[in-house]
Amino acid sequence: GCVHNYTDSVAVHTDPIALFSITSDTCGPATIIPTNYSQFQFPDSCLWSIYPNTVGISDSTDCNPEFYFPENTLQTDITYYITLTVITEFGCDSTITDSIVIHPTPFVDFTASPPNGCDGLNVLLTNNSSPSLIDSITTMTFEWSIDSVPFSDAIDTSYIFNNTTDHDTSFIITLIGETQYGCQSSDEDTITIYPYPIAEILLDNNSDTVNCKDFVIDSSVIAINHYPNANDSY
Repeated sequence: GCVHNYTDSVAVHTDPIALFSITSDTCGPATIIPTNYSQFQFPDSCLWSIYPNTVGISDSTDCNPEFYFPENTLQTDITYYITLTVITEFGCDSTITDSIVIHPTPFVDFTASPPNGCDGLNVLLTNNSSPSLIDSITTMTFEWSIDSVPFSDAIDTSYIFNNTTDHDTSFIITLIGETQYGCQSSDEDTITIYPYPIAEILLDNNSDTVNCKDFVIDSSVIAINHYPNANDSY
């Protein structure tokens, strides 16, 4: 009836809890710092990764790093998957993955017709913009401006350009387009408006310019000057 007892203990360590939040969508380029809510991890025992790996990370082992998302120049959304792994001092780990969508920069473009002309020219401005492959231009908002002064928020518009000077005058047309997600882009073009030519009839100072009916001016004392191009020398 011999009896021998042996007792030992086993330590079961608590698993950490990996947890973070990040904005669900934005426009690029953007710098974003996720909010790390992880618990029980050993200090500075974080490891971040992202796919696709075209995104820069300030320090993948920092528990609060910066992520540098590039501009999305495609015509579709790009979804990035961010993974965080946290580890305790005893080697227990926990992993969580979240995602963020980077919306495309819109394609903003317009045509001006005609591109130049004389004083009082009515220019039609046709909007060729596109927010993405799946969204309509009607989901965008626009701002048209002439020399930085806004004048319309329509999709397509027109503008009458005037030039009362004696020289060519150029105007810069700018179109800013914004998608429903707040992503922006712009396009610019230049319109040149020419002044009307000046025609003059010069009379010899020694000749009569006022007289009675049937007054005849001798053509030999009349000089006709025609200035078709405002910036030329005559």
